[in-house]
Amino acid sequence: MQLVSVIINCYNGEKFLKEAIDSVYNQTYQNWEIIFWDNASTDNSSLIAKSYDRRLKYFKSNINTSIGEARYSAITKAKGNYICFLDCDDVFVATKLEIQINQMHETNFLMSYGSSLIINENGKILKKFKVKNNNGYIFHKLLNYYEIQFQSIMINRSIIDKQKIQFTKSLLYTPDYDFCMKICAKNKILVIKDILIKYRKVKNSLSMKSLNLVYDENKYALDYLCNKFPDLYKKYLNYFKLAYSKLYYYKSIPYIFNNDYKNAKIYIKKTEWKKIQYLILYILLFLNIPSKYILRIINR
Repeated sequence: MQLVSVIINCYNGEKFLKEAIDSVYNQTYQNWEIIFWDNASTDNSSLIAKSYDRRLKYFKSNINTSIGEARYSAITKAKGNYICFLDCDDVFVATKLEIQINQMHETNFLMSYGSSLIINENGKILKKFKVKNNNGYIFHKLLNYYEIQFQSIMINRSIIDKQKIQFTKSLLYTPDYDFCMKICAKNKILVIKDILIKYRKVKNSLSMKSLNLVYDENKYALDYLCNKFPDLYKKYLNYFKLAYSKLYYYKSIPYIFNNDYKNAKIYIKKTEWKKIQYLILYILLFLNIPSKYILRIINR
């Protein structure tokens, strides 16, 4: 049986941590290790992690670092042939590892991802997120619509050892997008329709606090892909244009949060209406609708 390394990066994640770790221990596939990377937590996360047996290998950073550097550091400790990731808020369904390890072993795909359930802080299901792509080379499709929920992925270790694809240490918000798109630029991907994870939507999460970083870091990722793979840029130029236009959509969101519709309109207009929802958002901003309702409409 192939060893799977489950990487848990944690910073003050005590609230849901036991549920997350238990979801690994409850897997139907049992040949795994947990690489627990404590990113200088100040709560009880370390006590919770250390209460488990030796299958959970605990490491602690002396200082709090970017999530990109934390993921990079954790991977250096992993011994598994396959690697996947679990954040402290989220949960693996019991068959996740079994489904992925079996299908990846049978098909020789080097990366897979799947569908998810979106849950609230109490574990109530808010909605199902079903992936749309089919197996194969889907890089251009992901430029148009990025559907990878990071906690659902599993990668073959050779992606890191042989292809030299790693996390960018400097990225605070989107190291996962950058990492996955670099993999998808070079490899065919296994897309699993089964629900593999429960992704928890938490109020005041890091994603809500870091919206102002999305534009710069996603632009960094796209610029890297353009420069690293010029042939792909030429081949999928229209898809790259769609991805770049979405950056301006991201740029507008923090302004909407702060009720600064004037600047939000400026950036939405720069999308050049590549997608109809950008035009709809632009119109909504003229109607003086309270920001909380606009954000709800655009699922933010």
